[in-house]
Parts: sequence; C-alpha cells; structure tokens
Amino acid sequence: MTPNDQRPDSALDVALTDTLLKQAVLTTFKTVDLCSQIVSPRIEHAHELAKWGLKIARRDYDKNPERLMLLISPSSVANALAVWGSSKSDWIVLSDGLLLALQSKANQVAEKLASEQSWILETELLRSIQKVDTLTGLDTPVASFLYFAAVSFFVGHEAGHHVLGHDGYFRNGAHAEVSDQNSTPNVDSKLTKQALEFQADRYGVMVARVAMIGWLSRHWDVREYSAQERASYQWIIAFVMSVGALMALSVIKPRRIDWEAAYGREHPPGVLRMIQLLNALTESIKENFGLLGDKELETIRLEAIDLVAETTLVPGSPDHILFRDRLAREGRRAALRAIGLLQAIHDPNAASYIQKIANAFHEVTPLLNPRSRRFIEDLGVAPQ
Repeated sequence: MTPNDQRPDSALDVALTDTLLKQAVLTTFKTVDLCSQIVSPRIEHAHELAKWGLKIARRDYDKNPERLMLLISPSSVANALAVWGSSKSDWIVLSDGLLLALQSKANQVAEKLASEQSWILETELLRSIQKVDTLTGLDTPVASFLYFAAVSFFVGHEAGHHVLGHDGYFRNGAHAEVSDQNSTPNVDSKLTKQALEFQADRYGVMVARVAMIGWLSRHWDVREYSAQERASYQWIIAFVMSVGALMALSVIKPRRIDWEAAYGREHPPGVLRMIQLLNALTESIKENFGLLGDKELETIRLEAIDLVAETTLVPGSPDHILFRDRLAREGRRAALRAIGLLQAIHDPNAASYIQKIANAFHEVTPLLNPRSRRFIEDLGVAPQ
C-alpha cells in the first residue's frame, strides 16, 4: 500500500546512538522508548500511512534525503516532535497518544459526515473509498481516510520544520508541537515561534494534499472523466483534505482569543491557527484544483469547519453547552460564532496580530537553513 523507503529497524538503529533525540523524546514523552512498526497492528498501520508524508517531504531535500527519519513513541502523551539529532538526522516523532486522539476524531467526524452530509458518501469517489479495508481502531473506511489525511498533515507539519530549516532558529535541537507556555517575558521570541508554526502548517497542507491524491489514485479506476466529473472529484478531494487537516489541528482546542496572553505563547491561539489553516487550505485548493470557483471554495471552508468544530469541544464543558444551545436556537453559524471560530475572522485585533507575526517571520528568515535551494530562493536566505 505504501512506499517502502525506510525500514523502521534502520531508523531505530540510528536512534539508539542519538543522544539529542533520546533527550528530547524523554522530555516530551516521558519515556525514551521508540516503536518499530511491528509493535502492534495499529502502530504498524500508522507507520505505513506516515511513510507517505515522509517520502513526499524527502523530495524537497537537495542532499541526503534519507536524513529525514520517522519513528513513533509508545507514549500516551498526545504530541509530535521535530528533533535535529546528534546523528545529523532530521527526526519526526509521533506519539501513540496523538495517533489515538486522531483516531477518535476521525471516527467522530466520519459519523457526523454520514449523518449530516450523506450525499457525499453516495458519490462515485467516496463509494470507491468505502471498498477499502478499514484500519485497526477506525470504524469505517471513510474514517480511515480522514485519519490518513490527519496523519499526513501532522507528518508534513513536522517535516516542514526540517525542510524549511527551522533548526537555524531552534538551537536547542528540538521543537514539540503542543506547547502552551506563557511564562517567558520575551514576546518577540514567542511571536517568531508562532510565525514558524504557521509556515510549518502550510507545508503540512501541501504534504496532505499530495499524499491524499496519491492514495486515492490507487483506489479508483483510471479512465477519461467529463469536466463535471472532474469538478466533482476536485470538490470532494479538497473537502476531505480540509476536514482532515482541520481535524488534525483540532487536537489543539479552539478557544476564545485572549490577545494579551496570545502574544506570550509559543504557539498561536487555537482559534486563529485554525482560521489561518483554512486560509492556507483555500490557497492550496485555488492553486491545484482549477475547476473550483470562489463559491465552491467558500462552501468547502464553511462546511469543513462546520463538520469539525463540535468535535473540538469537551462534552459538558461550558463552550459545548453554549454551542449546543446556540445551535438549537439560532443555527450553526451562530453556534460557531459563539465559541470563537467565526469571531476570529472579523476580530479587529486579528489583522494587527497577523502583521506582527509576518514581521517576526521576515526578521528570522536570515537564520533559517532550508534543505532545498528552492526554499532558500523563496525566503531570500543566504545558502549555509
């Protein structure tokens, strides 16, 4: 099913000698254990799916693409990690806790999709997906596909930290995906870290798109399609890609934006990050799905965030109660506005905040060390 370009045992052999990797894994996951793909069927499937993203990211290495390596930690801590190792390897580490969280999200979202937008399941493309075997821990083939999209996005995001040369900034040798610290007074450094997160998100969108199209191409019959069929297929692929990426990001709970606190965090506010991810998805769809117009793009944006939003809320929490109340009384858009997702689009503070993020990224670009000359040229970075 997947490219066989990294034997897990070979990655483990290197990992055993990498002191910086072991230190970062222990700090983030509270264990130094790392899995090969034969630990369990679930871990095996996750590793096979993740290798799609690994192969895509390796194409962006001008030299020694095999230095980008991927492993899974058996830790229950839901997190992902980019590590620049003492072995000169670029490591991506996903935790079992994160994979389980994504499985749960995929099952929830697939169930909502079946109940609220069942027409999609009746299309030729989605019918072909439903013939594929369901992965361990997933309820349906559609849930499996959403899970694949989310895993691809996470792998792509962590790979983005490497491919785009963020080790030029993260001199401590590692960067954990889930971090909500706000104790450091150096606001400028926190904004820089947020800027690099947005950049890695954009790279993750590209990896998810390429991986999904590659996977889908193996599950439908190749033939000549009419323009209408191609447009329909593009809509569905763009929609599922958007849902999968948003689902991955929804592990970070959206919440109302506390602007004062936001400037002192290492990761952007969940609500704003989701909105920015939607913007990145829209740009990617415009560039790569030429049969979709502005009306289709807006529908995909709203329906994708609509489908994912409620699964980000803890059942019984104040925001979940508020969401359900507004949904019953005023409809879904009012409910999304109440929990902050649509408010962020029109928040007058958002434009200023995004501009400061852009300024922070511009200032840090001379430090970056992209793995590809094309990124060096795009960023205006002097070759290292």
